[in-house]
Amino acid sequence: MENLDNNITNISFNNNILNFTFDNNTTEELILNDTNYIKIFDKWFLDTPVFISDKFKKQIKSLNFIKINKEKNKNIQELNIFFSNVDNATKFFNYVRNRKDKIDNDKLKWQEKPK
Repeated sequence: MENLDNNITNISFNNNILNFTFDNNTTEELILNDTNYIKIFDKWFLDTPVFISDKFKKQIKSLNFIKINKEKNKNIQELNIFFSNVDNATKFFNYVRNRKDKIDNDKLKWQEKPK
């Protein structure tokens, strides 16, 4: 995903490919395969691990399992089904694009306050 500073205005799905349209009228395509699932994990979950308030924990777990080759085919199939639903894909990618700031704010709430 290269247009990180632009909002997603549309996502379409065809033949295992997500097509993104952004508010600057650029488009990107994402082929749903193990290589790109690992890239998604590395981009949004490697530096900011799963946190208690995270959404999409099941999908994050599947991405992680693909990366470590645990039940890889099963997890690829689950993610393919999940992302073939454009509404799921839209919610997921809008969430992960803002996730780091949200998690950082949530962590502050969990820190012990000085007495």
